[in-house]
Amino acid sequence: MSAVIGFIGLFGISIMNGIIIVASYKGHTASGMLHVPAIRKACDHQMRPVLITCIAACVGLLPAALSNGIGSQVQKPLALVIVGGSVVAPFLILLVLPVLMDIFTKNGVTKPVPQHTTASPRAEA
Repeated sequence: MSAVIGFIGLFGISIMNGIIIVASYKGHTASGMLHVPAIRKACDHQMRPVLITCIAACVGLLPAALSNGIGSQVQKPLALVIVGGSVVAPFLILLVLPVLMDIFTKNGVTKPVPQHTTASPRAEA
């Protein structure tokens, strides 16, 4: 049961890091940057927060993952899941996510953000 809770925590950390990358990418493309350079710049600028988040989770639970003392049977599965996932997650977030963003953004063509006007269609007629 504690391993399931560990997976939930790991998914939360990974999703938060993925959102950081995607939000940075969207900001770069909204400012007029081309698709592939925007992906590269987003990964370059957000690599440090992603790595620090994963390293903090890994280092914080490493003693619990390596413990063999009394009571470690309860916390060890949770810690092993989070430590193992925190080691693998940065590679997936910084290598696989950009490839998926490239594939699923329709070959680099993004739709422009529509400009909202205050005038109604009836006022123009």
